Amino acid sequence: MSNENIPLLVSEPYKLYSSDTKNREVQSSQELQHFAESFHQHYDEPSFDFVEDVIPENDRATLAWKDVIAYFQHRKSFWASKIRKTGVLLHGVSGVAYPGEILAILGGSGSGKSTLLHAITGTPVKHLKRMGEVRINGEDVCFDRLRNVSGHVHQHDIFIPTLTVREHLLFHAYLRMDQSVTLANRKRRVDKVLMELYLKDKENFRLGSIYGAVLSSGERRRVSFATEILSNPLIMFCDEPTSGLDTSMALQIVRVLQSMKNSGRTILCSVHQPNSDMYNIFDKVLYLVEGRLIYLGGREAADTFFKTNGIVCPHLFNPADYYIRMTSINPEHEERCYELISYLFRKFRTSDEGLELDRVVNYRKNINTKNMISYYHKASCCVQFCGLIWRSLISILKDPALIKVRLFQTVITSLLIAVLYFNQKMNQEGVMNLNGVLFLFLTSMTFQNVFAVIHTFTMELPIFLREHRKQIYRTDIYFLSKTLAELPFFVIIPLVFTSVCYFLVGLNPHFINYATTCGIMILVANVALGYGYFISCMASTQSMALSLGGILLIPFLLFGGYFMNLKSIPKYFGWLSYTSWFRHGNEALMVNQWKDVTNIQCSNNSTFCARNGQEVLQAYSFREENFYMNIVVLLAEIIVFRVLAYFALVAKTK
Repeated sequence: MSNENIPLLVSEPYKLYSSDTKNREVQSSQELQHFAESFHQHYDEPSFDFVEDVIPENDRATLAWKDVIAYFQHRKSFWASKIRKTGVLLHGVSGVAYPGEILAILGGSGSGKSTLLHAITGTPVKHLKRMGEVRINGEDVCFDRLRNVSGHVHQHDIFIPTLTVREHLLFHAYLRMDQSVTLANRKRRVDKVLMELYLKDKENFRLGSIYGAVLSSGERRRVSFATEILSNPLIMFCDEPTSGLDTSMALQIVRVLQSMKNSGRTILCSVHQPNSDMYNIFDKVLYLVEGRLIYLGGREAADTFFKTNGIVCPHLFNPADYYIRMTSINPEHEERCYELISYLFRKFRTSDEGLELDRVVNYRKNINTKNMISYYHKASCCVQFCGLIWRSLISILKDPALIKVRLFQTVITSLLIAVLYFNQKMNQEGVMNLNGVLFLFLTSMTFQNVFAVIHTFTMELPIFLREHRKQIYRTDIYFLSKTLAELPFFVIIPLVFTSVCYFLVGLNPHFINYATTCGIMILVANVALGYGYFISCMASTQSMALSLGGILLIPFLLFGGYFMNLKSIPKYFGWLSYTSWFRHGNEALMVNQWKDVTNIQCSNNSTFCARNGQEVLQAYSFREENFYMNIVVLLAEIIVFRVLAYFALVAKTK
């Protein structure tokens, strides 16, 4: 076969290695060598640039913490009064992180890396108690002030899935940047951060994995960094930012940290199993073993410290892996391992690095009470409200399938009722059927709307708690914007439901009665909405909310006046019937339907015959004069359930 018949991808290598093309082989080898050298040179350089965000020298922050202790504290049981202190996680850890440096917290699993970050930043962890001092430039700071000057990239990335990368960053730019920054500058800041972190081509990708194009794990982590960089923080906390990423992605994230520290920021991160390339980027390292500090200092000085104390890292071996392995607890030699940890702990305290650390963490300026006061929110209440309601509306409108399903469910249910109860006559059978239709209105609007929103707050709870702790917005503004954003849909749905089947069934044909029925259904739907919010805020998980929502609805349903006559309700349950929106909605609908009806046909075989609307109401122990009271009670229940939901949400933040 001649070379002319060989495809290009095959013939070129053939020519390269043939004996008559030796000169070309040498030339190609030189080109490959030059390419490899230029590739490695480019690979070793930081990929990200924050030159324009350089922190002025006078504004840079040195972070120090002293004698940080963390332990679990809880009661043995719900009824037990004695509090037990168990599981000490940190044993008086002190440390310092300087601006323009990356301090990496290293250690094996369970050594206390993430716990140390939680203790320094004040991140709430269930049953975790902490003690110690935290200072910035020698001044004591509270957690609120620390959060105002720092960013925190958490180990797990959580976003609202319907938002795009750009929309997510715009929201945080509106609420987290100083009020003096104009809207145009906020948008420019977002564009700049997108360019710096190589996310510009991904700005229209949605953050959720079920909506269209998907972001990779590394890109999602870079979005987390972009979110924190927007406010130009002085200090960056990163909790295992490379966990779950492959080597290439992990190295990209560390390059981001390297570029950020070059701009004068103080970087403190916990890292699990860094490879050699990542380890060489760190300026300082902090080794934790069983919650005890055994070394904090320069990366190269660590080799000297461990070598002096009998732990010599072999040549071409990753120092981080070796030191972590040598200081970890081996179950077969547990006592010997603890002796080694105690020995290293004592040696570090008396070393040059340990003595310098004691000097730095004990340095303390005179307390400035002005700096102790936290400026709680950077955005005004109006800006917070506008930003939150904008995000909530986008989240709803960008999920058209959900809106279509709700409308489809509403129309189908209403049509089914219309077909089953079509054109009822004004006789005794018709009276019974129409009363059943009215109660079906109530149950359909209640169950449909309760289970439509019962996941509203449980799904967003992790995002809300994280953003609330970063002091991005107030709880009351978040709750108000969330409920107002969904309100139009829960006005339209009752109108559609009632309009489809009202006249087909044969209910009171006067327009005023139709309009009154629509109004009552809107009230009932919003009472159910408030009840759903309350359950959603009270429950900790979505499955718990679904379980509680159905069980707690049953008493309200039973005392609605349809399954049991109001006069038959036991006195000790009478108070419960007054809280049932089924009762007040049913009575209001029945009065609206029957108060003007004067002639109802009676059949010969009827044991009971209601000849007019008043007799129908009397049969159910309903009274016409209670109509306006029922409307007022429904309005009150809308408010009460929302207030209860708000306080349940506030309780989650404590």
